[in-house]
Amino acid sequence: AKVKVGSDDAGYPVRLKLRHFFKYCRDHYDDDSPLYVFESRFCSRKASRHMAADFQVPEIFNEDLFRMCGESMRPPYRWFVMGPARSGSGVHVDPLSTSAWNALIQGRKRWVLLPPHIPKNEVKPPGFKNLEAIEWFDKVLPGLRAKYGTSPEPLMLEGIQQPGETIFVPPNWWHAVLNLDFTVAVPQNFTSSASFVESWIKTQKGRPKLSRRWYERLCEHRPDLAKLADENRLGYDPVERKREKKRARELERLRKQERKRVKKEAKAAARAEAPRQG
Repeated sequence: AKVKVGSDDAGYPVRLKLRHFFKYCRDHYDDDSPLYVFESRFCSRKASRHMAADFQVPEIFNEDLFRMCGESMRPPYRWFVMGPARSGSGVHVDPLSTSAWNALIQGRKRWVLLPPHIPKNEVKPPGFKNLEAIEWFDKVLPGLRAKYGTSPEPLMLEGIQQPGETIFVPPNWWHAVLNLDFTVAVPQNFTSSASFVESWIKTQKGRPKLSRRWYERLCEHRPDLAKLADENRLGYDPVERKREKKRARELERLRKQERKRVKKEAKAAARAEAPRQG
């Protein structure tokens, strides 16, 4: 079976056979930024779907409001992750204001979590964007720790996750993960009633078609949340706004083309006029 181990420069997934990935881990254990298995379709792909029988959501995280949208409609939300020491996830916030849990099966993970109000330009300083996990821990974390992690009630949370432990990440919290050993884990994102309003607002903006399907299901199964959805509707149509922006970009492109054409014709006329004047 092939598993996703990253993306190329165009954003397309890079896949390797598992035996090649294990060989890579054995032969390239000292890479600065090792490959990292991050497979979202392990429960649906033919070669690995049998693993779904071993995948059980902890009871405390069982409420998953996106589940009512259906597997084909909802965004990727669960993964099988595996990687050697120094691999991991750079600092980020999970999409659509979802919460997450991460159950560790093997190895140890180093975690850093920061609350949502920490400014983005401190978590991702200018000149330090898109860092690999190990680079962020080395170059950015020390400054954040000095500012937010040394008070009697520190805002920044750090810890080492051991095998058999599960980490919970609240919605909108910054977090970064560095694998200290060869690790195997199963994380999942979800939205519960506690964070529904935030997730609903983000979904309307970022996934308008999904928000419509979600609202239909809420009316059918959770009328209490459908009422909250009505109370927190955007004051505009996200789909129409996207169309307006697209039309504006196209109009600006045509204007630029026209300015270039006029300028080019003016230069050609000037060159044609020059010999006559001479």
